[in-house]
Amino acid sequence: MKLNYFILSFFLCISYGNSNEQIIKLNELYFNNVLDLSSYKKSITKIGVDINSNDFISLFELFETGVLDIESYNQALEKIIINRDQTKENNIVEDLISNDKIFKTYKHKKCQGSSQICKLFAFDSVDLYMENGSIYVSKDFEKWLVDNDPDVEKVTKQIFHDKGNKFYTTIKVLLVGGKKAEGNFRGTLQKNDFELTLLDIKSRGVTKATIYFE
Repeated sequence: MKLNYFILSFFLCISYGNSNEQIIKLNELYFNNVLDLSSYKKSITKIGVDINSNDFISLFELFETGVLDIESYNQALEKIIINRDQTKENNIVEDLISNDKIFKTYKHKKCQGSSQICKLFAFDSVDLYMENGSIYVSKDFEKWLVDNDPDVEKVTKQIFHDKGNKFYTTIKVLLVGGKKAEGNFRGTLQKNDFELTLLDIKSRGVTKATIYFE
């Protein structure tokens, strides 16, 4: 349990550092009129800012009207990211304590296939956990997928099965317009442990992209 919490904290620190640098760069590009408003909001959404939240809307209005300078705006956005990560960490720790789950976070390593899908998954990590011998994708990842992929309407269900020392966790996705897609998480399975290898994203039975993790 302590080891899982340490690993979780380590990855969240890395995630925050990366987000911090990305926020500063994106804000400077928008401030200098290199990015338009639509591209800017789409980009900061990908690094964890909820642009529909009251905090962000109020903050952005103050920045746009000149009440806040860019440095103050950077610092305020960083606090929004910190609060998001702290909430995420608290939720995961509560799950670990109450359900004795084995939780793991995997970072994007490389991607083959659709450039659009590869670009999406280059921005973030994926969280999986083991419970009662089954492997599941976290609800945080489901929410991230819906928030960041404009083609995804909702995640409908998860299906787990194993074969020997290999596991397969499939998330079924409903796309805008009624089409369907799925993500197949594959990896190795051991007693009370697992390792994620890759994710195949398919639509109509055709693999659109394969993402490898580490």
